[in-house]
Amino acid sequence: MPVQLEIIKQIPESTSHPTPLLFIHGAWHGAWCWDEHFLSYFAKHGYRSYAVSLRGHGASDGRQHLAGTRFRDYMEDVEQVINQLETLPIVIGHSMGGFIVQKLMKTHKLPAVILLAPSPRIGIIVTVLSLLRRQPLAFLKGTFLFALHPLLGLPPLIPNACFSLSLPAPQRQKYTALLQPESFLAILDTFVFDLSKPRDTDIPMLVLGSSLDIFVPPQTVKTTARLYKAQNEILENVSHDMMLDAAWQDVAEKIVTWLKQLGI
Repeated sequence: MPVQLEIIKQIPESTSHPTPLLFIHGAWHGAWCWDEHFLSYFAKHGYRSYAVSLRGHGASDGRQHLAGTRFRDYMEDVEQVINQLETLPIVIGHSMGGFIVQKLMKTHKLPAVILLAPSPRIGIIVTVLSLLRRQPLAFLKGTFLFALHPLLGLPPLIPNACFSLSLPAPQRQKYTALLQPESFLAILDTFVFDLSKPRDTDIPMLVLGSSLDIFVPPQTVKTTARLYKAQNEILENVSHDMMLDAAWQDVAEKIVTWLKQLGI
């Protein structure tokens, strides 16, 4: 059943690109993570830019039912937004949002896709093992409480988890305070129950990773890119939340340059 979704948008005064951009956040986040820098940046480059908060996230409905939300519900949310747009968008997905994009490619002939630190098609087993190895007691406690988000943003629990230490402390604290609970069932879906199988596709794809990422390490990002025969780059001195970290503009510039090369 459709839910009321928060959609944040930036529409440029002069639209020089006919194809809009749709940004999809990852676990524990909301559309706010794109609104901080990316939406205005891409609007300045002539793109109509939209970011959606999946149900139970940000200002979207469904927070009270988040515990029972499944990954397929998130897919329905994205479909709902796409159906509201005049034309199929270029879709940019971060982390779990990148997992959503990989599944979306099976049913939509998208103009192009960009994956930022994407959850791999084999699921989040690499992330789970990484967190378990780095902070076993904190990770197990968060798992039993169904609340991992308090562990993600502030050192010294998991340094560089979402944000590199080059990001000023006030900003790390601001963004960490905005992280929220995630559906444990949806996480389980991306762990084992609702995995994605790659297939040959001619959809242009850019896959970006970060050298400091402990959730989706560079080698995992490279493996995803190889599966789709996609262009790939690993950026230095940036952590998992590439759109919020200190070097966010380097990430945005890589995307704009790639889109210009495609001519879209």
